[in-house]
Amino acid sequence: MLLVCGSVFAQSDVKTERLEVGSAQIQPRHGSEERKSFTISPPGAPAPTILDESLVWTTEGGRAVLVKATRETTGADVGGDTLVMSATTLAPLRLVTYGGGRTRTFFFSGARVTGTVVEADGRREVVDTVLSVPVFAGPSFFTVLSSLRITPTLDVTIPFFRPYDRKLIWVRYRFLGAEPFRDGAVVVPAWRVIGEIDGNLALYWIRQDSNALLRVVSFAAQGFGPISMDRRKDSSP
Repeated sequence: MLLVCGSVFAQSDVKTERLEVGSAQIQPRHGSEERKSFTISPPGAPAPTILDESLVWTTEGGRAVLVKATRETTGADVGGDTLVMSATTLAPLRLVTYGGGRTRTFFFSGARVTGTVVEADGRREVVDTVLSVPVFAGPSFFTVLSSLRITPTLDVTIPFFRPYDRKLIWVRYRFLGAEPFRDGAVVVPAWRVIGEIDGNLALYWIRQDSNALLRVVSFAAQGFGPISMDRRKDSSP
């Protein structure tokens, strides 16, 4: 499967378009509040991970913002993040991640990222770095993807900030096709999109009527996988 997915990129004769923060092609949805839940099933894992996500549209300092909060639970282990971003461009304003006793706090201003990393033993590291371009925040991968207009010509790369190593990474999304998808008790038309991050590949199923994420199957470059992430029945559409 990795070879098949890899050949999709190799055979593409469509020029990849680079999208940056502020691109008119990224059109975020607007609402009031949404709650989503996914089950992540790594191969050989004793228990799945439950990912709960909430999206809240509000204002902060007179600015319209989108607050995305995520909580991942695997047995007794809990981690997650809270990301505040512009509701109109999805440009990140601040991000807090937690898990394994470590807390990371980042603030974004254009291409500059500042903040702190606090370890479980209390050690503190100050972060102050300037990237080559303004970025989206890693936890907004799916939010940005759902904000794209998906067409057969979709082939874009988008810059993200990866919190755990504080690096700029470029994520490529490419259209694969359309197919029916069983969403609970109904079958809905869905798009299939392939993504590539540092040689790791993922397949996304997205509802055509709402651009809501339905399923992700990812494959690591080292051959580990596939890891599936499926929307739970109690999620909003």
